[in-house]
Amino acid sequence: MSISQAFRPRGVAALAVVSTAAYVLTACGGPSVSEKTVEEAVSDGIADKIGLRPKEVDCPGGMPLEVGGEANCTLVVVADREIGLTVRIASVDGVKPEFEYDVDLAKLLEK
Repeated sequence: MSISQAFRPRGVAALAVVSTAAYVLTACGGPSVSEKTVEEAVSDGIADKIGLRPKEVDCPGGMPLEVGGEANCTLVVVADREIGLTVRIASVDGVKPEFEYDVDLAKLLEK
């Protein structure tokens, strides 16, 4: 897996880019990345970047295997606080997507 870090303005931080080779075909015949694969990539990427594995990652439905494909996820890292996360496919090399994550900092800092 390759991981890079970048930050974006507008209250959203792009945490990491992660590559994975796992995908499945949808019922329509188009390729997609499974829910489980997205969740594992998010968990691994965050653990590699900050040294703390999320307690839970939930990315319902997976995403299409195409640049710009997105999934809205929720993760729990500490104190059972949910953090909103958008996972996006930044690039695809054959069937190997690279993911970007945008963390909703506003939700992270509330309470």
